[in-house]
Amino acid sequence: MENPTAEHGIPAVENVLSRHPLSTPEQQNSSIQSNHHVQTPPSPSLSPLKTENGLFKAKLSVEELRKELQEFSSKVESEKTLNPKLFSIIEEVATTGVTCYPWNLLCDLILFLLRKVVTEYEARHPVEDLTQIQKLHTSIISRLVAFKEPPFTLQRICELLLNGQKTYSSLEKYLFAFEKMATVSGTISVLQPDEYQVVVKELHDSFFNFNKKKVNLPPPPPPATISLTVPLSLTTAAVTTPTSETATKPTAMELG
Repeated sequence: MENPTAEHGIPAVENVLSRHPLSTPEQQNSSIQSNHHVQTPPSPSLSPLKTENGLFKAKLSVEELRKELQEFSSKVESEKTLNPKLFSIIEEVATTGVTCYPWNLLCDLILFLLRKVVTEYEARHPVEDLTQIQKLHTSIISRLVAFKEPPFTLQRICELLLNGQKTYSSLEKYLFAFEKMATVSGTISVLQPDEYQVVVKELHDSFFNFNKKKVNLPPPPPPATISLTVPLSLTTAAVTTPTSETATKPTAMELG
């Protein structure tokens, strides 16, 4: 896989690391001390948004979302914030597995969300091997920015951003799973907006029709009642024929 270059519109790894800084041991100790007496509630920024049909929420045009993504990527790290529009992009990719947004912009959003997930893990559970965490985080960043197009595991990557904390109890396990999704060579194409909307609509209709069929399914038939007739011979007590071991030996009088 080629190294990222500016000609592809993807920043070099060093620039990405400066925009997505990793935790230092001092920051980790400070986080542990600050959370020793006061329990920090989970960040609401990564809480799933409610949807009307179970798939998508905001009825925004692709151009609106792309503009929002461009504005987000143009900001410095300290000024970036996550809003429902940006979150909906990650949710749609996690649901559909396709995208129409340039990879360099989408990658920037993914790395920002990954940093927030790492921070939430660190706030809840102290990290024992911070060197290993930094190594994994750096590896993920370098691998993702090296892609010219989205990796074919993009859908799973977005799923990990949304629900990975429910599956993996430790940050190290989470990052191992994330790195595995970034250690691939295959990619998917970025769809044109018109093509993307057609694909998303087909997926939406399929999902809706599937749920509609489930609702309209007839109730299952009642379990069949089987009546068994037991032969009379089986209801009588069994007659036991004495064996040679259990038979009573004849007495001397009976023999005479």
